[in-house]
Amino acid sequence: MRVGLVRLSVTRGLISAATASIAVVWRYAAFIFTGSAFLTGLLDTAYTLAFAAASYWLTTRGAALSGRTSIVASGLVSATVTMVMALLIPLHQYLWLLLPAMVIGAVTGVNYPAWYSQLRRGRDSNELYGQIGPYEAFRVAAILGGTAGGGLVAHLLGLQPASSLIAVVFAAGGGLALTFPRPNAVAAPHRKQPGNPAHADDPVVYHRVRLLFGLLAALQLMLAPIVAVTPVLAVEGVDGGVAQVGVLFALYATGSVLQVFTTRAAARGVGVRVLVTVPLTLMLTCAVLAAVRDTMVSAGLLMVSFGFGVASIGTLINAEIQSAVHESVRDRHVSTLALIFSIPLAIGSGLWGLAADFLAVPTIATITTLVTAAIAALLLVSWRRVSGRWGKSR
Repeated sequence: MRVGLVRLSVTRGLISAATASIAVVWRYAAFIFTGSAFLTGLLDTAYTLAFAAASYWLTTRGAALSGRTSIVASGLVSATVTMVMALLIPLHQYLWLLLPAMVIGAVTGVNYPAWYSQLRRGRDSNELYGQIGPYEAFRVAAILGGTAGGGLVAHLLGLQPASSLIAVVFAAGGGLALTFPRPNAVAAPHRKQPGNPAHADDPVVYHRVRLLFGLLAALQLMLAPIVAVTPVLAVEGVDGGVAQVGVLFALYATGSVLQVFTTRAAARGVGVRVLVTVPLTLMLTCAVLAAVRDTMVSAGLLMVSFGFGVASIGTLINAEIQSAVHESVRDRHVSTLALIFSIPLAIGSGLWGLAADFLAVPTIATITTLVTAAIAALLLVSWRRVSGRWGKSR
């Protein structure tokens, strides 16, 4: 028995919005408590490392966790540590911000495959492709709402009441997951599904997954880190301030939501060349435009195109892995996917920041898009020899 898309999206949206909100609170609190930008940024580093460590643990362990149990535990554990943080905020101790960041990062990493195991449940490959786009778009919208809402509530009520409300949202997400159907105790782990191989170690599927992971790593290393230098683009590129930074972030998130059109095209049978070439071409065009015209409009188009391209290609890779690999190893592949989402992005953010000291952001965007396009072209040559949806040429 499967979970309805609306209920699953709302549950994920609650937990994603709460995570985004509490991140706003702990960043602001850290800077107020310490006055150090380094210690403030260290919270995000701690969160990312805890997320990556949990994903690595899932990748290397043999058995999969129950998706329903994982989501419920994630919501309740996050609610508990957030409430503890709220109670301890008056102490103005940095440690009581660092520990919740690490705990929430770890449970988010453990929980990552569960969202997709619940989405896959009872859905065939075509239905999965049709629904994963709206599913991801709703998550992005929830994060955007949580980021803005968390800041607003903290401004109006204060850090402690805001943290308490966020804990309630975490608990609501975990509680809603209790309504999900329990997994079948007698479900056959090696049931053959349409479009899936009979064996977990099928060399064709293994080859295709490695190529997809390679493209995802290039995407996260080369293109996604543009979000790290958005303030540089706003201040140096268009002579703006904090308001322009916020607008550019919002435009990037808007582009991410638009990836739903790409996944719908994939569900209708559009092939890999079109699905990869169109977003990369759009990104390159907007990057060149922003490089020759220093306006807010060109910078906005750059952010929308990068949000659309990174989300479109990333979601397509995710959907292919969800539908192609065997059920017995699927959650481990999704955990690997989470690692590749986080680690190259962390490295790339530092490289983009270093490069932005010497080059304009649109110039960096142009160069990295060309490099990514070259990598994608090389991988597509290999995909011609691989069967499956991504082997289509049209």
